[in-house]
Amino acid sequence: MSDATGGLRIGELAARVGLSPHALRKWEERYGLLRPTRTLGGYRLYGPDDERRLREVLALRAHGVAPAQAAARVLATDRDRLPEPAVRDDRLAGEGSAAQTLRRDLLRCAIEFDEAGAEAALDEVLARLSLTAAIDEAVLPFLADIGRQWEAGAMGIAGEHFITAVIRRRFAAVAMPRTAAAPVALLACPPTELHDLPLVLFGSLLGQAGWRVRHLGADTPVPDLLSALDGVDVVVLAATSARRFLACATELALVAERVPLTLAGAGAAGAAPAIPGVHLLPPRQGAAVEALRVLVHPATSGSG
Repeated sequence: MSDATGGLRIGELAARVGLSPHALRKWEERYGLLRPTRTLGGYRLYGPDDERRLREVLALRAHGVAPAQAAARVLATDRDRLPEPAVRDDRLAGEGSAAQTLRRDLLRCAIEFDEAGAEAALDEVLARLSLTAAIDEAVLPFLADIGRQWEAGAMGIAGEHFITAVIRRRFAAVAMPRTAAAPVALLACPPTELHDLPLVLFGSLLGQAGWRVRHLGADTPVPDLLSALDGVDVVVLAATSARRFLACATELALVAERVPLTLAGAGAAGAAPAIPGVHLLPPRQGAAVEALRVLVHPATSGSG
């Protein structure tokens, strides 16, 4: 039944387009094709643009286009028609709009290999948002978007590598003045972990906060990590899977004996209990910067 606000519940939307509610949930999760709002009770409500995108995908499927490819085409040509986030605060509305626009623009640029367009989109969002908001609200959600696109077969590895290289270059260029007395954070990924772009983004936030950053990058053997600890105040290891931390848990415990060791990324929560002495960072990078400050300088944790 339709909600009083005019939105459609998932069952009604499914009946209107001739799909099952299960299929709609899958398309929402896999392709980001639907963008429901929620009632105060937590129910999803779908709008006219959700229905339109579904019908456009179904029309492409009728001409033999695979679902993942059809969804990518619809999203790539939908830049000017997506609804803005339903927020009440004008400042937050501006941030939400900028973040959502960046995600749409970068997806199109990845599909079209548009380097100049991607750089312009990143410059625009950095001009409109703080560095923290740009990363937490726009870039990291976009990286999750393209991960889902790749898993669903809607984007090839070439597009993913292309757009992540543009993002890496742009954020690696963010430099902040630092003093010799600034704390040093060592950033790395454990062995076999190849996704170090979130650490590049985190390094830019740490630099803005006055840290010096020692970035070792992806697939770092723990013995090499141990050899780089002199003068380091804290170590941040990031991985997408807990098994990558757990495969070297004994060696990581040695790191934690020498320097505060923190874990980040999707694999952190599952691995932290098995490694003595480690600290778990919050998933949002802005909060993680503050958590490192408190860890390294606990005496100032209550200051403004």
